[in-house]
Amino acid sequence: MSGEPKRVTVWTATPWGQLVTMVVIVGLPDAAVKESRDRVMTALSNSGFKPPMGRTTINLAPADVKKEGPSFDLPIAIGVLAASEQIETDQLDNFVMVGELALTGAVAPVGFLSSLQKMVEMRTLSRCRPSRS
Repeated sequence: MSGEPKRVTVWTATPWGQLVTMVVIVGLPDAAVKESRDRVMTALSNSGFKPPMGRTTINLAPADVKKEGPSFDLPIAIGVLAASEQIETDQLDNFVMVGELALTGAVAPVGFLSSLQKMVEMRTLSRCRPSRS
């Protein structure tokens, strides 16, 4: 997978009376990306969030580029929470989220964060910090 950004879009639909969770990942995912559905739902559940009932479709774009590895877990988790209205979404477009999502729901730093820091210093990427309540 190249360094080009990939878009993750999540759509949920809960038909009346449907009490099961079904997650589908489309957009040329490899086996590790397909396994994201289990890792993400476990992480969300362990963090106190509720997996959305009904069908959840996760679209990874561009569709013609094969997606590889577990690097999609965090954006998929954020997308699921946003699509199921469990988090506020009005500012999501202003953030870049990078990290490794653990099954516990914790987010660990990844090795290339120094490159992102350099981009921030060069003013090609805005610095984003979580708010402290």
